[in-house]
Amino acid sequence: MPAEVTSCRTLPVETWDNIVDFLRNDRQALMTCSLTCRTLLPASQRQMFYHVCLDNETRYYSFNKILAERNYVKQYVRVLSICGDGKEDSEYMRFPSNGKWTHLLIELERLAHLRLRDFSCSLPRELRRHTGTLVKCMRTLDFAWMESRSDDLDWLISACSANLSILILFSTPASPGPSNSAIRTLVWNTSAAAIGEVIPVTMLMDWPMEARRCLRRLAITQIYPDFTPAALAQKLLSDSGDSLEHLFLDFVDLEDDLDTAFHLDFSTNSGLETLHIALPLCLLPDLTNALVGPLSQDMLRSLTSIVIRLISREGTAHQFVNWLRFCSHLGDICVTHPLINFTVCFDFRYRDGVSVPAENPDLDGVIPDDEVASITEIYADLTATLVDDLPPPDKTGGRVRFGIVWLWAAGESVFWTTDHGRRYPPEYFLGDPEWYYEAQAPWDF
Repeated sequence: MPAEVTSCRTLPVETWDNIVDFLRNDRQALMTCSLTCRTLLPASQRQMFYHVCLDNETRYYSFNKILAERNYVKQYVRVLSICGDGKEDSEYMRFPSNGKWTHLLIELERLAHLRLRDFSCSLPRELRRHTGTLVKCMRTLDFAWMESRSDDLDWLISACSANLSILILFSTPASPGPSNSAIRTLVWNTSAAAIGEVIPVTMLMDWPMEARRCLRRLAITQIYPDFTPAALAQKLLSDSGDSLEHLFLDFVDLEDDLDTAFHLDFSTNSGLETLHIALPLCLLPDLTNALVGPLSQDMLRSLTSIVIRLISREGTAHQFVNWLRFCSHLGDICVTHPLINFTVCFDFRYRDGVSVPAENPDLDGVIPDDEVASITEIYADLTATLVDDLPPPDKTGGRVRFGIVWLWAAGESVFWTTDHGRRYPPEYFLGDPEWYYEAQAPWDF
């Protein structure tokens, strides 16, 4: 019996739109759908042009040619990524340093997210005439490893501040926003400041107070306990005040057993609802003191979720002695604050002495099955010991979850994304809040 072909007209357009949405990561399939019939064309274009990445001049001219045609794709562009190659361009002659791409900020009227990556930014003077009309729908500015001539980046933030709600800084402009900014989410990577960035990061610290403490979500990553950015991060945390509802602190994974300390003070964050902390095992005593200290009691009263990811490297086994004290205080907190749910995760980043013969290139990065089995037994025994130390369910009310992540020492890149915005697998690690990823990769949500 011949199969019956269903016509597009027999299903609502919304149904076909939902079907095409499932193909958003398959560009070739979307291209095929766009050529199939008029019904599938709008949905296919919406997915194909939702995120546009221009990482060379050829792509830029190709995209310009598409925009010049009468194809209505402008309305579908929501995310624009402009990526350089990191090479110095002091004369601002090459793309994207030459600023040719900036006219897109005027043409793409529905652009909501702008990502700038790894180049020296120079904005043409004629662009500044559009201060009041520049990208009215802009919600997110995401800068990473950027430099600018004069105050170009600062001006761009100010020009887009009308509806700006998310600011992501992996490089620090001199003043991240005007006092009337409505920014609700700030993601700041302190590593640029830690290596001696010339732009004064102290300007960033004054901003939350000038902006009437409107931050609701704050992520501070790559915190170095031994360097100045740790103190700056604490000041930013304190100045955020009681408007802060969600906090993510990511401390640098210290490979050496250094004599480090960072005293977390949450006394001003009485409105905090969720707390995510990723830190090396050597800083567990500081975290314990912060959670049980008198300055944190106001913060604990409003919290509903605490997620802790402890990073353990080779040679840090002696630091597990701090685990017993932490578990003891964890049980006490569960008794005194029955509304808090805890998630504790160990992030193992070492191989316990297992090595692969270097003289055999075919085995590079591959572990024989028998060695995998022995490693599994080691981790199984260690995990069982750690779980046994946790407070019992009758004391916690079942509100403490435990997990492990096994990450090779060479696998640091899994926390980063490609220039096209796709995350390296695995996509998520227990202990990182979803809003943190959603702010940086809205096309995945």
